[in-house]
Amino acid sequence: MAKYMRSEMQIVKPGEYVIFDGIEQKFSGNKEAILKVAAGIVLNKLKERELFCGKCDAENGNWHYMLGILAVMETIAEYAEDDTFCNTFLRNIGDD
Repeated sequence: MAKYMRSEMQIVKPGEYVIFDGIEQKFSGNKEAILKVAAGIVLNKLKERELFCGKCDAENGNWHYMLGILAVMETIAEYAEDDTFCNTFLRNIGDD
């Protein structure tokens, strides 16, 4: 089993299992599958920040700015096949 270390690069062959950022995946060599895993990792990291989950500064915030963030996050969520993200984002904007 190959394990990805941030400080080194390893060649992984299709069919091998890899652990990348705590997620174990069978490496297929398929570009779409790789994008899905990578987008999922990025989306999960961005969800750790309230701003990227739709929680804005309602007093000083700008709706256009938040809609721009939503557009980028929707694209990432689409690659990651996360169907619930956009609903959560819009609900959080409405709560502010």
